[in-house]
Amino acid sequence: MDTDYARLAAAEALLGATGWPQASGNDGIVEVYLATVQSLTPSRRSLIEAGFDPPLVDYALLLLHHRKVIDASNPEALVIHPPKAALQRYATELETFATTARQAIEPLTELYRQVRSVPEDPDQLLAGFVSLVHSRDDVLEIRRTEAARARQRTIRLIAASPDTLAELRGEIPGVDIATESRHLEERLVLVHMSVFNEEGTLAALLALEAAGCRVRLFTSPALTLSIFDDDCAILDLSSADPHGPAALVVRYRPIVKALAKIMELQWRSSLPLPVQGRASALGMDTRDLQIITLLGAGSSDVTIARQLGISQRTVERRLRAYMDSHGLETRYQLGVFVGKAQTLER
Repeated sequence: MDTDYARLAAAEALLGATGWPQASGNDGIVEVYLATVQSLTPSRRSLIEAGFDPPLVDYALLLLHHRKVIDASNPEALVIHPPKAALQRYATELETFATTARQAIEPLTELYRQVRSVPEDPDQLLAGFVSLVHSRDDVLEIRRTEAARARQRTIRLIAASPDTLAELRGEIPGVDIATESRHLEERLVLVHMSVFNEEGTLAALLALEAAGCRVRLFTSPALTLSIFDDDCAILDLSSADPHGPAALVVRYRPIVKALAKIMELQWRSSLPLPVQGRASALGMDTRDLQIITLLGAGSSDVTIARQLGISQRTVERRLRAYMDSHGLETRYQLGVFVGKAQTLER
């Protein structure tokens, strides 16, 4: 296989099927990958010596490690997985995403068709299936009703809003995530990193997990969505427009099921809460795991310090000590090291 054809094949495999923008930066990622494939002893240093910009190398290694086509746990001794096995595994993951997308085609096509055949009144869109709710009190009442009616599971996706922390703590009358749907075996709560701007968030999430909820952290998308079985989904709209409708309520089962599958994929890529038992399984101090998990969720050192009730200097000192004890020089290396350990734990 000549070099040009190999480059084209790598671009199609790593970029073409993912929907990433076809920008020059992506061309650089392909070139980095091809350089590692063609080297018997690939390393971050050798890539930089070959003329690649250090920021591009760091970004490419992180992305290729995430795609599981290389192991960049030690950037100075990169492990290149055989393309046949690595890309086959990656293709399987893409097929899972494709299946989810195909399942959403029919209900979304039906929604598209019906929306464009309905009169001008937006409150009448897909009457009986999709409705806009303007009152926050009405939204809370619908949520309470659906939570009590659920028989299998609930999924909560939570982003920052003026009432987020009060809701997590159960301080809003009639709304308590810790106790609602307690009769269910599966109560999933996904919390967006933006929530950590409020002091006390981590403590509230640990209390939720202690109450039987399964809680994880994610970085995108920043929205609030509640799903009850495959029967009802409630999408918060207040953060997008405080003066508009409070929520969109969907009761059309094919759409709810499609949303639930997307949330399942989000769950698989999210970060577990840093609790003591999990820290022990990873061979880590609980405080260090808390700091590193919040860092991985996108929190700044200042935010981490506020959540844990410690100084920013203590956060920096503990991170440095942990990195030194494991031979890690950069926070990028730290993220890869801990991410790999958490993947194995999951």
